[in-house]
Amino acid sequence: MIEYALTTYDNDINPFDDFEGWFKQDLILGHNTCGKLSDQSGTSVTVSDEINNERIRSAMEYLVSKNPTLYKIVSKEFNKEEQNQDRGEGS
Repeated sequence: MIEYALTTYDNDINPFDDFEGWFKQDLILGHNTCGKLSDQSGTSVTVSDEINNERIRSAMEYLVSKNPTLYKIVSKEFNKEEQNQDRGEGS
């Protein structure tokens, strides 16, 4: 499964490998990328994960289109074992 994240060109920390470090650096740089993504995506607990994921992906694309010199979308392919580990499942 491929997962996507929104980041900025001036933040060299990988959000998949070190989200906490990436998040701190994003705030230090003054971007508040997660907050902007949250505001733009309009996710809700009343809809399915699939709909929320589509809203997030659309919001990422919108933010990149509005400021392509700041934002970029990065991706990482996870195998099933890595996904289970991220969720605290598995052996």
